[in-house]
Amino acid sequence: MRTVLSDREIGEISDLLDTAGRLFPLPPERGDFTATAAALRAVEEALRQALTGTDAADDRSVLLLQASQAVETLRAARERHRAGLLRAVGRQLARLSAVPTPARLMADAPAAAVALGFDRASYSGIHFAGRITLCESIHVDGDPAQAGELRRRLGGQTFPVATPTSRPELRRWRSGALIADPAADPRFPPELAELFPAGGLVVAPVFSGGTPIGYLHADRYRHAEDVDSFDADCLAVFAAGVGYAHERLQLMDRLARLREEIDENLAGEEPVPVRPAADAAALRNAGLGRTVTERERDILWLLAEGRTNGQIARQLNLSEAMVKAHLKAVFRKLGASNRAQAVSRWLGLAAGS
Repeated sequence: MRTVLSDREIGEISDLLDTAGRLFPLPPERGDFTATAAALRAVEEALRQALTGTDAADDRSVLLLQASQAVETLRAARERHRAGLLRAVGRQLARLSAVPTPARLMADAPAAAVALGFDRASYSGIHFAGRITLCESIHVDGDPAQAGELRRRLGGQTFPVATPTSRPELRRWRSGALIADPAADPRFPPELAELFPAGGLVVAPVFSGGTPIGYLHADRYRHAEDVDSFDADCLAVFAAGVGYAHERLQLMDRLARLREEIDENLAGEEPVPVRPAADAAALRNAGLGRTVTERERDILWLLAEGRTNGQIARQLNLSEAMVKAHLKAVFRKLGASNRAQAVSRWLGLAAGS
């Protein structure tokens, strides 16, 4: 509750509950929003019942007014806090948008989640082997030693993705999940559940390209405060943004690799002067098609399928340098100045043979 209310407000509410507790039995107060709100509602109800048929000037009427004011203070403070959390989600996602790689993004995500008002957060990845790897990254606010210890104990441990921690269930968790008692929840392995006290935790899956790639979980163990459904929703919004950022970085990485591959394919392929009569019919009449070797034919057919030099090399068990040498020879024989022209002329020759 100290993350939301001022010390003065906490003091006033505590004094009120102490006074009311001497008059009426109240539920045990644990210091979080839910418990405090329940205690204040109990005070209101008890006072209303006690004041029925009594003098309105009774001290209890003053206490009732104070209790009502405290309930409103708590409600207004919670609304301010929630609005601040949503703004924090935007700020943290904006900061993560500058991260250069998917791996770095997932390494930084827990620290950004903690900035949303949690004490501890971690990311566990789902991999193609059908297993979840625990605590691939973890952040504990103000306690790097604990983060290191948890990483040492749990980092790298895996368990199968099986019901109910299955991918269909993770899809249903797009809105986030509130786990009140992790130790009693079958969705969590004992190794992970033992980290979390009775205050519970919130979980949200991270989707990239429509596929769940892992999940974030967070709690407020240090403040002894329960997380609630709004915390789950907040983490889910954050996890969705992280997923979009991950997908964007993967697309950028693929484009970069494709650009490098195109550059490699073009490297060393110097244009060959085109002879005026070098069309398919002229080549066929000159018998040049017969000078193309069997290996060069294989390369031309793969070239016609749109394969890159690297793909052709792997298909034919050649080095890329050898593929480039064959292409230069083919360009020379066909009088072609580029790959498209060589394919066009070769297809013309093949069709006429």
